[in-house]
Amino acid sequence: MSFDGQPPPKARLLRAAAELLAKSAGAPVSTRQITQLAGVTAPTLYHHFGDKEGLFDAVVTAGFEEYVKGERDFTPSGKPVEDIRRMWDNHVQFGLNQPELYLVMFGNIRPERRPAIVADTEALMEEMLNKAAVAGQLNVPPREAARSILAANVGVTLMLISEPAADRNLELSSMTRDAMIFAVSTDQAKGVAPDDSGRSSVVVAAIALNAALQASHSDQLSSSELKLFLEWLHRISNSSTGLRGARGVDAPASEATDGGSKILASNSVILHGTATTRDAAIYEAGRLLLDRGAVDSGYITAMHEREESVSTYMGSYLAIPHGTNAAKDHIKQSAVSVVRYPRGIDWNGKEVKFVVGVAGIGNEHLHILSSIAEVFAEKAQVAQLEAATSVEEVLELFAKVNSGDA
Repeated sequence: MSFDGQPPPKARLLRAAAELLAKSAGAPVSTRQITQLAGVTAPTLYHHFGDKEGLFDAVVTAGFEEYVKGERDFTPSGKPVEDIRRMWDNHVQFGLNQPELYLVMFGNIRPERRPAIVADTEALMEEMLNKAAVAGQLNVPPREAARSILAANVGVTLMLISEPAADRNLELSSMTRDAMIFAVSTDQAKGVAPDDSGRSSVVVAAIALNAALQASHSDQLSSSELKLFLEWLHRISNSSTGLRGARGVDAPASEATDGGSKILASNSVILHGTATTRDAAIYEAGRLLLDRGAVDSGYITAMHEREESVSTYMGSYLAIPHGTNAAKDHIKQSAVSVVRYPRGIDWNGKEVKFVVGVAGIGNEHLHILSSIAEVFAEKAQVAQLEAATSVEEVLELFAKVNSGDA
């Protein structure tokens, strides 16, 4: 309630805190200063916000709403990478226009404590980067690109804020912006000729497919989409630097797949998995790879890290958990595990009945993924997997995983 035309106490406290922060030049702002300016007592502040930090959090929330409005307050150009540049510039300008508020929002960093405001801002940037991924313009998943770009964006803004206004070199912001965007962009987005090997095109295609699925909230990957994914995988597998090059020019396919151990062995197939959660299912699939001696325990950790970075849900009740790129040293031999969950597992809101763990040496994982995609591209084969009563039936459907032909 307000009296004599004044805003209510809560609004006065927010306004007072924001004003004092803006004039503080980085100096501490006391509870007494805030309450005196707002014309209220300390118990009123505690009633509405708990303590001074709670009030500052509310100020940050209001600032973030203003920040989001500025980031969204432009008409998309239809060129996602160009829109990311504009988001970067808007971010820097917001910080320079309201440096004290920006420092509260992004400069209050404590060890091992990630401010919620950073996560929210990252999600906003990821939303735009997802459009770039769908357009085939990113060579890393949107979440990884968002974290990298935002870290640089915040760092540049904080540095510019710390410099005297007359000495600020905004060209530094532009150079850093373009360098970061270049680092996460495909050749298509950069406007240069693609690599002749064609290897990166498959990675980009897979990222684009996953981004498109996430954007459309598809409950199930259609047969045509899986076949398109399969086509992308075949493109690299059949290239001169593809599957054969990954196995080694002098090593026949039979040596890679049948020399002592198959990629998918009978003891790596479970018809009734025991896991009831996504993370437990990843562990169950990874444990099968570990028990075979195909990976060490670090690879299972990397499988979980990959899932946190980008979902391995592919539709058609299928998830393909695998390690991060940095986990290649944890792989001893290429291997696949298959775990079926007849009752289904909740995979970030999607139903998964088949968890296929993958560990591939070099580019051999492309042959493996291509073979898996062939199985799940046909609804009839998925139905056969659901109805299978023996491990042998599953092995027969996954036969191409163990063959030299993707």
